[in-house]
Amino acid sequence: MIEAILRKNKGSFANLLPSNLLSANIFKLDLSKNNEELFKLDISTTTKLAEYINKKIDDSNSHIAIGGYGEDRLIYSKSNHFGSGSEIRS
Repeated sequence: MIEAILRKNKGSFANLLPSNLLSANIFKLDLSKNNEELFKLDISTTTKLAEYINKKIDDSNSHIAIGGYGEDRLIYSKSNHFGSGSEIRS
């Protein structure tokens, strides 16, 4: 039912991203716990994480990076900023 409503009204929705971003070179950034590169990095500071992300963008000749939605991210478990125990974010 919801799919039919969405299909019927698809012309009424606005883009979430500007069209120039949609046509840009986009790098799919993997910040999940499955990315073994992150285990080797000190990602406890935003500076180190930003350096890693910017290098990935540069190395792939991309303009922007987009991460996965709902992925279990290692950065959340390596930092106290995102909770602990049952409150840990993923």
